[in-house]
Amino acid sequence: MNNDELKYQIEAAATSLLTDDEIITSLGITQEVLAEHYAIVERARLKLKQRLNAKRIQDAATSGDAGEIVEAIPRNNKQKISSRGGARVGGGRPKGSSNKISIKSLLEAIERETGDSLENLLAQGYSEAIQSQNNTLRQHYEKLFMSKVVADQVDINIGQTEDVIRAKELAFKEALDSMIGKTTPEPPLH
Repeated sequence: MNNDELKYQIEAAATSLLTDDEIITSLGITQEVLAEHYAIVERARLKLKQRLNAKRIQDAATSGDAGEIVEAIPRNNKQKISSRGGARVGGGRPKGSSNKISIKSLLEAIERETGDSLENLLAQGYSEAIQSQNNTLRQHYEKLFMSKVVADQVDINIGQTEDVIRAKELAFKEALDSMIGKTTPEPPLH
């Protein structure tokens, strides 16, 4: 029997509801030969199962009972197994590691890879945007520069002089005194 005939015979035997052992004995083949062609057996059994399910649904439909139709529809009751695999020994990030990239390491990596500092690369990119008359890219560079320049130039003065502190103390004392109905003489300002 050639290979195509063997495949046909295996498919026919699997379709006739024979078990694996019965297929081996009826066709006179070994377990290894059946294992080589087992995809044919699985495909034939799946087709048979689908045909039987379709026949059951059709029979239920001809009876006219909706409950019987619903009962005839096959259910997949197999437990769903996660494909993610779960925890592994040594898996994940090491303890104490950080998922943050430091600015210093980023700047060093840029300089190491390009051979030039980020400031020079930004200046070159801006210059190229101007020369190529790419106004969109030029605006992006200008926004970047302005946000950096403005952020560096804004310096909030939180230092206060003695006079300002004394004036605030007096205003607070006056507000407190007016709430409790007490009047106190104001000390002179220096």
